[in-house]
Amino acid sequence: MTVTKNTKNIAIIGLILAIAGIGGYFYMQSQVVPTLSTDIQTVNNKDISLEFVYGGGDTGFTLTQSAAPDGNLLKAYVLTATKEYKEFQENKDDRETPPAISAFVYQLEDEVVASTSERVERITRLQNWAMDNDALTSISKAKNTPDIVELDGLKALHYQADGLYQQDVYLASYKNKVYMFVGQYDSEKDITYIGFQDFIQKISFL
Repeated sequence: MTVTKNTKNIAIIGLILAIAGIGGYFYMQSQVVPTLSTDIQTVNNKDISLEFVYGGGDTGFTLTQSAAPDGNLLKAYVLTATKEYKEFQENKDDRETPPAISAFVYQLEDEVVASTSERVERITRLQNWAMDNDALTSISKAKNTPDIVELDGLKALHYQADGLYQQDVYLASYKNKVYMFVGQYDSEKDITYIGFQDFIQKISFL
């Protein structure tokens, strides 16, 4: 399923950016993508070289996406358990924003280098970006030393952090972009935690 815009569903919603020490909201104009089917849904966005899948419907997740770029942020996707999403929409003033599965894609600025031999290795450049953008990644507050893992064949950083919720964070870079995938949860039994483990295994870079 290639996500398309539906102006009737555009709304201002709060996208959590609660990595480690950040517990606030990141507000942007976003679009709700209605999904009635409980079948597996595929989002394929060639503009940002990313594909992912999720289960929709009342027993799955509701997808929201950024309607327009915001600075270096090229795209944001947020998956919220549909039941919790509906409850939050009905009681926004009485409860915290529910935990979510998030994918943020940022433009990676070109580095000025004197020669090819001085080009920084991909994972080192990613670590440098994470530290330079600690307000987004809170990598300095990670509960563990970041591991180097693979996502669809790419080297990525993986760490856990505290915030409004427990956080499972993956950072990867590809085609001059940085991808930040975050799974928020209270317990490893939560639908969001379980969903994130499946989500992260099925990420594809196009």
